[in-house]
Amino acid sequence: MSTHRIKFAKRGSLIFVSHLDFAHSFTRALKRAELPIKYSEGFSPHPKQVFALPLSVGMVGENELCDITLTEDFTHKEVKDRLSKALTCDFEVKSVTDPDIKMGKVKSAEYVLVFEKLNASKEELEKALSNLAPVMKTTKSGKEKELDLNSMVYGYAAEENGEKTILRLTLAASGESYLNPDLVLVSLRSMGLYIPDEYDITRTEIFFESK
Repeated sequence: MSTHRIKFAKRGSLIFVSHLDFAHSFTRALKRAELPIKYSEGFSPHPKQVFALPLSVGMVGENELCDITLTEDFTHKEVKDRLSKALTCDFEVKSVTDPDIKMGKVKSAEYVLVFEKLNASKEELEKALSNLAPVMKTTKSGKEKELDLNSMVYGYAAEENGEKTILRLTLAASGESYLNPDLVLVSLRSMGLYIPDEYDITRTEIFFESK
C-alpha cells in the first residue's frame, strides 16, 4: 500500500466540469492508468482520494492537490508517469510527492482575477480592499447572516497591464473559515465600484497552516 500527493493543473474544457463529476473522472483515470485505488470499507465503499479544496465551475486551477491511497506499492515517478498518460491535455500532473501535512490543515488560497476593462484604478481597488463592506450570505440552514470579510482577506494587490486589470487575492480557505472570491466582488460592487460580471479567474496556490 502507498500514499501519494498529486499536484495538478485543471484547465481548458475541464474548468466547466463540476467538482463531483471531476472527482469521478479522476477515479476513472486512475483505473485507466492501472493504479489500484484503495476503497473504504462499509455499505457504500468510496475511493481513498482526498482533494484539498473543491474548485468552482469556470475557475482554472494551476496547483490543485489530491491525496490518493493505492493498494500496492508504487514510486512517485511511476504514479506520475502512468497517470500522465491516462489524462487529457487539459489535466497536467505537475508532481507526485509524500503528503507532508494533512489536507485538513489547509489555511488559505491565492487567486488571480483578470478583467479586460475595469472602470476603477489600482489605487481605488486597493483602498476598497483594505476595508471591505460586509455582505449577506445564506447559511446552510437557509438563513441570511452578515459576513465581515476583512478578517478572511490575508493579502491583496492590484496592477494595471494596458487595458487589463489584474487582481491578486489571498483568502481564507479552511473548513471553519472559507471565503469565495465572488463575495469579495460583491462587497466591492456594494461600495460603488463597477466590477464587470465577466472575468478570468485562476486559483494559483493552496497554502497550509505552518507546521
